[in-house]
This record gives sequence, structure tokens and C-alpha cells, in this order.
Amino acid sequence: MTHRRRNLLIALASALLVLAGVGWSTGMFDDWRDKRSLGDACEGVLAEEAIPQALGSGRAFAGDASKRLHTEGTMTNCIVRGSDEVAPALRVDLRWEAQASKEDLPDHWSETTLSVGSVAPMGNELPGALSSTNGNFHATLALSCPHEAEGHESLLITVGLARDARHDDPEVRTDLRRFTVGTAANAARKFGCRQPGSLPSGTVAAGPLHHSVSLAKTQGSCAAVRGFADEAHDAGLRRAFETPADRHAPLMDCFLGTREGKPALRLSTTLGPYTKGYMATRKTSLIRNGAGVDEEDPYAWATAACPGSSHRSLFTAWSVRDDSTKRLVLDGLPSDFLRTALNAYAKKTAHDRGCTDLRLPD
Repeated sequence: MTHRRRNLLIALASALLVLAGVGWSTGMFDDWRDKRSLGDACEGVLAEEAIPQALGSGRAFAGDASKRLHTEGTMTNCIVRGSDEVAPALRVDLRWEAQASKEDLPDHWSETTLSVGSVAPMGNELPGALSSTNGNFHATLALSCPHEAEGHESLLITVGLARDARHDDPEVRTDLRRFTVGTAANAARKFGCRQPGSLPSGTVAAGPLHHSVSLAKTQGSCAAVRGFADEAHDAGLRRAFETPADRHAPLMDCFLGTREGKPALRLSTTLGPYTKGYMATRKTSLIRNGAGVDEEDPYAWATAACPGSSHRSLFTAWSVRDDSTKRLVLDGLPSDFLRTALNAYAKKTAHDRGCTDLRLPD
């Protein structure tokens, strides 16, 4: 090797070391590492362009969720953070319908005697719903998948967001929808499922408890109430709390409340893919049968076969307990009224969604 060539190699090596030092000092390699972690995580389906807004952070990196957070049946085990702290953070789960879990449902969804955990549709006929409780936001979306394998009819995409924000913050909820729909679109391409649909303009609708109307003026998720408004009025119910109607939302809520505005009756829909997770949260429940009324709790339920799932969908009517005292807001709603309310609600909802074989309590 000539003296000139040796000096050239030494100079080149020195330049590379300087460049590496500049890269580390300016964070260039941190950015590269973060970008690579996002591309490798969650089966490679993350909607990376929507992460900064969802987290409210300019930085984002992905890693494995702790074993404590991992649930059996998930195809992913990843969490996306905006900092080294606990929040803000996104957790993304993918699972086939056969592995549906309570983790696919919003917090407290199965505790339908409470008014927390209520949902709003994503809008624009997207097959998803969103809820929020304190600083915990939850979005879930069910993709229809034309697979022959049993239990793979639907792919469930569930996103949990922990962030220091008001639970009703419309921008945070809308940013979470954008990330969830983008991630679902990527998952649909990878696993051969139908695309979720186009992203709506505007913000996500507020939860049902943020909008009330008189019983006679219901036209959204509580539209069925017009058919039994007189009976509801006689039972002490005066107001309806609803979201926009959306026959594609996998979860839906309607509350009927007292003159003072306290929710006292909850009417809910749990679409086919999600009923398995709902059942898993209730260890001893008569709901496992097709339809009925429990006069002690009290609640009533009905089921139907709805398009897109081999699992029957569930319609429920529950007397609501006060979040603070845990006592029934209206003590003693008659079982006959529960049956009347549920039957009207289930009939309209099943009809709107094209469901068949509706089973109602006698």
C-alpha cells in the first residue's frame, strides 16, 4: 500500500467517525432507531403517519408490551410510546374472531349496570366504535375477512391510548380514530380482509351521555324509544341520551334517564364478533341462553344472527346503578317494562342491521 493511499484511508476513516459522532449527538441515529422499531412492530401494520397526533408527541418508538399486558390469542404484543414514561402510549392488539377477548371491549362495557364505558360510532359507516374513561381511550374495529377457516371471519383491531387528556376531548378522540382506521387498512391489506372504509371528515361524535333529547324526539341510537315512549314515561323516564345512528358500529349504546338527567336504563348492542369477549367477562350469566329476563338484577336480553359473524349478536336492557352509590337510579323498574323496552330496541336494531332469527324474551 502506498503512503498516499494509506493517508487517504486514514482520512476517510476519520471522516466516518466524525460523521457518526455528529449523528449520535444530533439524534439522527435515535430517529433511525425509532423509525425502524415502528416498522417492525405490530406485524408491520401501524399507521405511522398518524402516530404523532394520537400520542401528542413528536417522538414515537415501539417495543414489546410487558407480559402482564399480553393476552392469549393476540397476534401482536407491542406498545408505542412517545416518551420513556408510562404515558402517552398506544397499545395495539390484532386477533381473529375465534380468539375474541374482553380486551376487545371498552373498559366497563360488560358492567352495563353502570353508565361508564359507553361508546360512540366512528362514523361514515366504519365498523368501529370509540370510548373514553378519564385518560384511557379505547377504539375497536372489526374487519370482515372472506376466509374459509372457521373463526377467521373477522379480524379485530383494538387500540388503547393512555394520555393525559380530557375523556371528551374531541381532537384526541378523532386522532385516535385516524390512527385506528389507518392501522386497520394496513392490516386488511396484509391479511386479505375488506378495507374498513374511508375516514370521515370532522370529529368523532361525543359519547351518548353528552347529548339528550325528549323521548319523542329520538332519532339516533335511541330511535326505537319512540315506539314505547308512553310506557317509558310511566316508568319515570323522561330523557334519552343517544349517539348518531350507525348500523355498522359493532357496539352501540342508548340511555334513558330521569327528569333530573340521571341515566336509569341502558340499552346496548354487542355485535357478533364481540359477544365472545362479553361472555368471557361474565362468569355466571343467564345471557348464555338465547333470550330472557332476570327480575332480580334486573336486566333483559335478546339475540340474533347478524351478517358477518358466526356468533350471535346480543341486545341488552339493564337498570343502571349510580356510579357513586352503586344503588339503582330508579329502584323497581317493572320486568314487563324491561321486556317491552328490550323487544322494541332489539326489533329495530336487528332490522336496521339485516339480522335474522331474532330471539326475544317471552
